[in-house]
Amino acid sequence: MLKSSSLKQPNQSTERRLVLGGYATNLKPEIRKAILALGYVFVVTWVTSLTMVVVHDRVPSMEKFPPLPDLFLDNIPHIPYAFEMCEITGTILFCLFLGVLFFHKHRFILIRRFFALSGTVFLLRCVTMLITSLSVPGAHLKCNPRPYGDWFQRLYYAYLIWKGAGMSIQGVRTCGDYMFSGHTVALTMLNFFVTEYTTRRMYYLHTLSWLLNMFGIFFILAAHEHYSIDVFIAFYITSRLFLYYHTLANNQALMQRDSKRTKVWFPLFSYFESEVNGIVPNQYEWPITIERLQYWILNGVHILESKWKDLVPNPNEGFLRTKFFVKPAASSGKKDD
Repeated sequence: MLKSSSLKQPNQSTERRLVLGGYATNLKPEIRKAILALGYVFVVTWVTSLTMVVVHDRVPSMEKFPPLPDLFLDNIPHIPYAFEMCEITGTILFCLFLGVLFFHKHRFILIRRFFALSGTVFLLRCVTMLITSLSVPGAHLKCNPRPYGDWFQRLYYAYLIWKGAGMSIQGVRTCGDYMFSGHTVALTMLNFFVTEYTTRRMYYLHTLSWLLNMFGIFFILAAHEHYSIDVFIAFYITSRLFLYYHTLANNQALMQRDSKRTKVWFPLFSYFESEVNGIVPNQYEWPITIERLQYWILNGVHILESKWKDLVPNPNEGFLRTKFFVKPAASSGKKDD
């Protein structure tokens, strides 16, 4: 039977191969950074929702400004259910990503990077949506400016968009948020994370992920919800930002050679990746093990025992002194008279 210490020590030959391959060997979960990234994307999604409310109020009139000429939209008929199909493909990709997170050994690094990249792209999308208002791409869309009155009403509608994640299957309908496509950003980001953090041997999974990404983009265009340029720019920005981020994170020499400039221009990246010294290896584990369950139970018992001592005048008697929680005091070897 293997000892617990032998299970925790990594294989030396495996560790040597990782070092020679440029992989990081001493990765910490850094849960605090993952929570900070979650807060970052939370704020960005709220800003995005509020921006979508503002641009809807500024959408050009469909009578004065007809749809712009588009090479794809002008030659593909409108498919009414296509946008819902796009969101279904996105939901499937999201489930695949959750599966990768569940089994990946360095899941907190993945979560941190996903939130940081997604938040940055959607923050950039807020700027592009706000500075230029494109005409409505499809004649079937009923888009008219709807003045929201005071800011309390705007915040309420922003909350509805945020709660529904901007998805039409959740009852969210918006106009004016065309440059660039948020659905394409989500599809592409999920696809890249699934293919990056699974081994190359999972060929069929990678093929499925890319097919879902491409079909999702096709459904967006077939629904005439976005111009082709919206989708193209969304795919390009998302893919380039993902690749640039991982290129810098995987090659610390690039970041250390000009660390001051990196901290100025990429403060979020510089902070999040400060403890990563190489490529994150695709290692997998079952997240719920017997050792972890024992650790959680013992911690819970310790907390209960500490609280019991504070609340009960005689903590040496009672439920927590039973064999289920606290071991009895060692016998001194003397018998009672």
